[in-house]
Amino acid sequence: MNVRPRGLQALYAGHSCFFIPLRMTVHLNLGSNLGDRREMLARAAEAVAEALPGRWAVSDPVESEPWGFASPHPFINIGMKGELDVATDPLVILDTLHAIERRLSPAPHRDASGAYIDRALDIDIISVDDPDPILLP
Repeated sequence: MNVRPRGLQALYAGHSCFFIPLRMTVHLNLGSNLGDRREMLARAAEAVAEALPGRWAVSDPVESEPWGFASPHPFINIGMKGELDVATDPLVILDTLHAIERRLSPAPHRDASGAYIDRALDIDIISVDDPDPILLP
């Protein structure tokens, strides 16, 4: 896991000081509109909590219509809030979530023309309390 110095850690980087990595908060949305949606979300939430250790809270499921494309299959969505044990580079978090998506649901999220399609699992980062912003796709 990549741990990047922040705040006082960055100020004193290279000096003989010991700092405990800061906790950080991550908000995610997990959605599914194919197959056993609730089972997929339960598996995905468990995989996220295992891959990114910390204290996690999970919202009640909410059903919603697909966004950005037409489909007769509604999504079930859950929100997750994680207080990660160790401050982690947001790009590492993004890569970790993409790996979980590919492992649990390897089917693409877009068709050949680039349009959104139905999917068994979609994990989106809503926010990361990191001072270095990243551009999310």
